[in-house]
Parts: sequence; structure tokens; C-alpha cells
Amino acid sequence: MSNISYSQFTRTTLSQAAMRVNGNLSRITRQLVDLQEKMATGKALNRPSDDPFGTVLALQLQTLLENKVQYKENVRLASDALAATDRALGDISEVLVEARTTGLGEIGATATDETRQAAALVIDSVLDEVLSRANATFNERYLFAGTLTGAAPFEAVGDAIAFNGNNETLTTRIDRLTDVEYNVTSDDVFGTRSSLITGFQDLSATIELDTDLRAMNDGRGVHAGSIIIDDGTTSSTVDLSHAQTIGDVVDAINDATPVTTTCSVNGPGAGLVITSTLPGADITIVEASQGSTAEDLGIYRPTAGGGDTVTGDSLDPVLQLNTKLSLLYDGTGIDTSSGLTLSNGDYAATLTFDDCETVEDLINKIKGAGVYVEAAIAEDGRRLELVSRLHGAELRVAETTGQTATDLGLRSLAAGTRLSSLNQHGGVRTDDGDDVRFTCRNGDTMDVDLSEAITVQDVIDAINNDADNAGRVLARLALSGNGIELVDQTVDAGVTFSVGDLGNSFAAADLGIAKAAAPGGDTITGDDTNGLRNESVFTHLMDLREALLSGESAAMTTALERLDVDYTDVLSGRGEAGTKGRRMEMLSDRIDAEVLDAQDYLSRTQDLDIATTIVEYTTLQAAMEACLKTASTVVGLSLLDFL
Repeated sequence: MSNISYSQFTRTTLSQAAMRVNGNLSRITRQLVDLQEKMATGKALNRPSDDPFGTVLALQLQTLLENKVQYKENVRLASDALAATDRALGDISEVLVEARTTGLGEIGATATDETRQAAALVIDSVLDEVLSRANATFNERYLFAGTLTGAAPFEAVGDAIAFNGNNETLTTRIDRLTDVEYNVTSDDVFGTRSSLITGFQDLSATIELDTDLRAMNDGRGVHAGSIIIDDGTTSSTVDLSHAQTIGDVVDAINDATPVTTTCSVNGPGAGLVITSTLPGADITIVEASQGSTAEDLGIYRPTAGGGDTVTGDSLDPVLQLNTKLSLLYDGTGIDTSSGLTLSNGDYAATLTFDDCETVEDLINKIKGAGVYVEAAIAEDGRRLELVSRLHGAELRVAETTGQTATDLGLRSLAAGTRLSSLNQHGGVRTDDGDDVRFTCRNGDTMDVDLSEAITVQDVIDAINNDADNAGRVLARLALSGNGIELVDQTVDAGVTFSVGDLGNSFAAADLGIAKAAAPGGDTITGDDTNGLRNESVFTHLMDLREALLSGESAAMTTALERLDVDYTDVLSGRGEAGTKGRRMEMLSDRIDAEVLDAQDYLSRTQDLDIATTIVEYTTLQAAMEACLKTASTVVGLSLLDFL
């Protein structure tokens, strides 16, 4: 049996009825006003309380759209920069065609000194135009300066052209997590790093307590983890997950193991050594988990039987900027006091490094020498490298009085230098039979065949070991300066010591030893014919100009051949700019599509549905009328109506 609620039969006072009517009228009025506001603004969300979840979503969509606007602007600017790059390279390609046509016209039999002089002036104007377009700008930023966009990348310095930019790529943000490249580097187009001298010496540094673990194992580093060291009596777990240097490893092992166990850097400084003074100790070292920490540190010894000492494997650290010069060459160091001489075109400097402590100090001293040479650690981390910033100049590195350039592996003409690299890779031109004739001070002559020589040391050996030499002439690398040095050891009979080519050979000239000693002198110091230079469009235009002025047809032909390569590089640069520009167009279209999708979603989230709102508004108006009618009836009642 169901119950009837008592409240259903309670009487309502007039004031209570009025309060209910007023409450309903107020609620409906607020809803009508809210709908009127929405219809006036066209927005379903005018305040967060309208729809908290929808408000958050709308704010996220608005932020996304604002970001998309910026991404679209980024893409537009990048696209415009690439278009400007294409125009600059197009201008360069046109003047290179003019230079090639001019040069070809001066190789034929109809060319004269006057026409070649005039042609040289044309090449000068081409060089100026290429320099101008290589410094092209967009939006007040230099296109070919890499990331150093605020300054002109190329400038005329004496008879050369200096590159002051870098070859870093420029990127722009196209979405929340993605950057894309949008420049063409100078090296790709102009060959700004082609004069690289990579050291021929592995500087093989040893380790010390400050050595960074990231340098170990040829730069692969040491994986963080824990190891277990067992001396046969006590097993110790050593946490090395926070170790950053060799010193951290040594300290952690010494702290975690018994006092009878010690860890240190071994005598040669190649790795670690762990010893135990516990009688009968037999050390084993394993990983504490599935890591490779012990193996990376060269001390992994999983089986017993090694005794009380574990001598770790060589850790093979790569060079770092803070590597001490005293650690090079397995701890024997280098000759820092003698120094070396850098010559780069019209610029030269003699440097000593006895005030340098680290590799960084040495690099900074070279950079600050004022000869337009950059120094760095080579990519393999075991050598140094030099790069000339000058175009149209040759970079050479020579000894002063010691071994510094050789120790650093930077001497431009060294014993291991291949003859094929000499004379701008023109090599050494030999002939059948003997190539070089030596005329000694006593009047003796000797002829030497160099056709089998591959390196500079082979040339030295061929001279010293020639059957006709018999101690007459000593060949060696110059003790001071560079080049091959020849010492006449015969008795002076008034004949000038000299060296020349035989037959159709150019070996002596190509080796830089086709010379005569000073009157009464016994020594000839050859030239360094292994000067390195940037093989760039600037250099080759200068070559063509000089060849025109000298009238050397062979040199003109070589310069034109190299300009053909430059022209191809410029076209490749244009192709790269075009490809990247096309990608920017596709990205722009994609962003436009994403903006439309986001705007549609935002519209569905915050914009008003007019049809639904009108129906709702009409319904509320009907409810308002009904409420007013009900109010007029209820308010008109008296106590008699209830009796």
C-alpha cells in the first residue's frame, strides 16, 4: 500500500507563492537575457561559466590558431628568403657564364696581350659582382652568412677575400615540435671550407682525474650504472650513475669498497687500476645489472684467477677543449716552446704555446693570431684541424726551430705528405729515367730518378740513397721553415750548388727545389709547394685573371675548368633553394588547411547555433507568459478561496 506524502496537502501561504513566482520569473528572465546576449554577440561562450569545458577547449583552439598565424608567417619569411637566395645565385650564374665566355675567347690564336688585359678587367668586374651577390640580403639579414646574419659574410682583404660567416643552417619553427632548414650554406655554393688542414698526428691524450667520462672510448662515453667489486671476501656494489669524471669514479670505488681496496689511474695514464692488499685477494668485477658500466671503464673481470690487481684497458679518450697539452702523446706532451709559423697570403704570424695549458688555449691563440685562420678539434676527436677564411690565398704551416708543427700534425709539408697533393693537387711531374740533376760545389753531378716516389719522405730517401750520391748531398725536411732542405757536403771548389730538372721532367720545380744556393753556400731550402687554399669561385676567378695577365694558356684552361665546377655548384645551390622553397609552399598549404580545421572546430565550440537558440528563446518566452498568468491567478487568491 502506497503512502501519500503529507506535504502534498500542506497549505502554501500567499507570501510563499509570491516568492516561488518571483523566483521563476527571475530565472526565466536571466535565461532570456543570456540568450539575448548570445544572439547579439553570435557566441555561445561569453564567459567561462557558460561552459567550463568548452571554454578551455576554445582557449586552446584560439592559442593554436595564434600559433598557426606565426608559423604561417615563419614559412612566408623563409619562402621569401629562399626566393631571394635563388635570385642571388641566378645573378652569380649569369656572370660566371660571362666569365667563361671571356676566358675561352682569350685562349685562341687571335688573342693578344691587349685583348687579354681587357679580358682581365672584365673578370675583375665579374669578381666584384659575385662578391656583391654573395653578400645579398633579405629583410636586413645576409643570406649566405650562416647564423651570423648581422654582418656581411664576405669582404675584400688586400688581394684576397675573407669569409666572416659560418656554415651553420638556419631553421624556422613550422609547428610545435618541428623546425625546418631554409638557407643554402656558403660552403655548398662557394667552397668556404675547402682549405681544411687536418692534422696527420693522432694526439692520443692520456686520462687524469678531471677527464670527462663522455670523452672515453673514442667519444662514446661511459654508460651510467652500478658495478660489483668482489675481492674474494667482500662484495661491494658501487653506484656510478652520477659520476661525471674519472675522479668521480675513483672516489666512488674507494668510498664503497673496503679500505684494503684502492682505485687509481694507472701509471701510463691509459686507464684505471684496482688493487687489494687483503691476503689472498682475488678480484672480480661485474655489472650490477644489465648495463655496461664496468666494460666501458675497461675493468670488467667476470671470472676469478686474476689475483689482487685489475689493470684496466685503455680508455682511449678523445680530445676535449679542457684537455691539457701535457697529456698529449700518451702523456709525453708536445714541443710548446719552439712554436710554429702560420702564413696565409699576405698575413703571417709566429706563435709559441708555452703559456698555453689546454687545447682550448692553443686553439684560441691560433684564432687570435690575426691571419684569418680558424682552429678546432677534428671530427674524429683525435686531431686538430685548421681552416683558412681567405679566398685567393694559400695557407702554410712551418716550423720555427723545433717540432711544434710536426707534433701537432699541422705542418703543411711533412714527411708523409703525398706528392699528388702538391701544387694544388697538380702533383709532381716526372719523366722516364732520371728527373733531377744536382750540381755540387766540387763540380760533381748526380742524377736522381723520382718516378717511384709517392710521398715527400720517398723523395728524401731516393736522394739520400741514390747510388751516385755517396754522401755528397743530404736531403731532409727543413729544420726551420718548410720544404725540402738540401745540404751539399762536398768540398767547395768554387762551383755553385744547384738543382734543376732533366729532360721533360718538372720534378724539381714541382718539389720547390729547382734553385741555386747563395754564392759559396752549401744549403738549398726548397719552397713549400703544398699550400692549401679555398677552392672557391673567388679563388678561381682570381686564377683566371692572373692567367690572363700572364698570358699562360694552360693556366687559363685550368681556371676555366674549375669555374665550370663552381658554376655547377651554383646551379646545385639554386636547385637546393628551389626544393626548399617548394617545401615551404607545401607547408604553407598544410598550415592553411590546419587553420581551417581549427577554425571550424572553434566555431562549433563557441559560435551560436541560431536555429536552436531561437527555439529555446521562444520556449522561454512561452514559459514567461505562463508564469505571469499563474502569478496573476495565485496573487489574486484570498483566505476565503481556501475555506
